[in-house]
Amino acid sequence: MAYDCTTGALSVAGTPATGSPMTIAGWFYPETTATGVLRTVCFVKGPDPNGHGNRLSWDSVNNTTNRLHAVATGANGTRQATAAQTFLPNTWVHGAAVFNSVSSRQAYLYGISGTTNTQTSGTQDTANAVVVGASFIGDVAEVGVWNVALTAAEIASLAKGVRCDSIRPQSLTFYAPLVRELHDIEGGLTLGNPSSIPVSDHPRIYG
Repeated sequence: MAYDCTTGALSVAGTPATGSPMTIAGWFYPETTATGVLRTVCFVKGPDPNGHGNRLSWDSVNNTTNRLHAVATGANGTRQATAAQTFLPNTWVHGAAVFNSVSSRQAYLYGISGTTNTQTSGTQDTANAVVVGASFIGDVAEVGVWNVALTAAEIASLAKGVRCDSIRPQSLTFYAPLVRELHDIEGGLTLGNPSSIPVSDHPRIYG
């Protein structure tokens, strides 16, 4: 069972990875194409108010076009790479954000990369929290964070349904399958409050 983040985000204090390199990946089931809202699958963030960190997120340009982004925010501002494809609501979608360095990032949709963004985001505050499903209307599952930049072949395997802990497990620092429980099985963290977040159907994942 996945978790429906429509009623609120899941979050936990912790530092699974800091800065770059980093990879964030996960499955999400968007239930809306509402315009003008940034919706976050996963954000590895620094302390407010600077809002520094790396995130996998998406927004809607219009009622039928949805764009997935790899977003890095640092001392030089916010920089983002955008996936090459778009997706539709009411279906499970796999996305990934690969942060090679402070001046190189890529967004993947269904295992396919968009253009690499090479603008520098600058120095980031040290990450101290993970947020899953912020401003989200829909479900999130199988969220992983690695302290390396995964390859295109590794991202493609994840998009085919391979579990996060089967891909470079020695570098996987956070993995929340979100199958009923809200545990990070790599770092031992616990996200949110199980009593307030409803469950839903889970995407098909292979060991």
